[in-house]
Amino acid sequence: MPMPYVIDKMVRQVATWLSGDGKDSDIIISSRVRLARNLRNIPFVDRATEDQQKSVIAAVLTAAEDTEELKNAYYFEISSLEELDKQFFVERRLISSDFAERDNPRGLLVTEDEKLSIMINEEDHLRIQVILPGFSLDKAWQIIHQLDKELSVDLEYAFSDQFGFLTACPTNVGTGVRFSVFIHLPVLSFTKEIEKIFAEMVPAGITVRGFYGEGSKIIGNFFQISNQYTLGWTEQGILDRLLPLIKLFIEKERRARERAMNGQRIIIEDKIYRALGIISNAKLLSSIEFLDFLSAIKLGVELGILEQVNNKVFNELIVLTQPAHIQKREGKILTELECDKIRAELVKEKLHLN
Repeated sequence: MPMPYVIDKMVRQVATWLSGDGKDSDIIISSRVRLARNLRNIPFVDRATEDQQKSVIAAVLTAAEDTEELKNAYYFEISSLEELDKQFFVERRLISSDFAERDNPRGLLVTEDEKLSIMINEEDHLRIQVILPGFSLDKAWQIIHQLDKELSVDLEYAFSDQFGFLTACPTNVGTGVRFSVFIHLPVLSFTKEIEKIFAEMVPAGITVRGFYGEGSKIIGNFFQISNQYTLGWTEQGILDRLLPLIKLFIEKERRARERAMNGQRIIIEDKIYRALGIISNAKLLSSIEFLDFLSAIKLGVELGILEQVNNKVFNELIVLTQPAHIQKREGKILTELECDKIRAELVKEKLHLN
């Protein structure tokens, strides 16, 4: 299937991780597990020649055809894509910004439901990812572990008996695994409790990142929380250590909401209705200010202050209102002002505010 057609199809469909299903999906948008892998006897990406990088792509594509999950996956040669399409994949959380900006031979494998993907020749030869809705780290780990075993039948990974899986960045050496959740913590952010909690959690081996992960800003009270260490632990050990910490964040947010409704209800309601009022009447909305307003309205629904809106609608809007998605839906390059105008109209339509 031609790449432009596949991308247009993806624009019109909703990725599995945006479905709003899964445990604790009111607070946790999605769960992701990522594995970093490199091939034995081939230098890391930044040291490999162009021919070596192309050989990695060929080897991974051949191995993928022998797996149950990836045998029918779409493949995109990133260097052949328009800049807008690359940004579309960044917004879809299928590739990193760094991957989009590189100029070396590289590719993306992704299943039709976008549950599973592989960046080929990013920082490591393979960055394998599984992303599921809600609090689903256990299930995501089972899926990616099985795929990793299937790929290793055809691919010989760079592995050390002393250190484990070898990776380009020392922080990934060992298991090469990164467990993370995309979490919404509006009341903890509003009350400033979040800063204290994060400070307490860092020694426990977690790291907190912004909206798009490493190096990105925190927007709309959405965070990415993940394990910090991969060396000296088994994959299951890392997961067992992380799960209670994620559950603690969920519990603290729920308790903060209860306290706020008992002691600061008028302030919470004011923030929610102000956000609703602006979104209902705005002619222009930037992507950043919209996510701040969305956070408040989502909270309002979950607290029973506003009429019920399905989680899926909120999750879709997180992605559909991003600049590349708006331009892909419109089928043309737009100015920032044009995007802001269309975003304001789209939000009203999806939230039935017309």
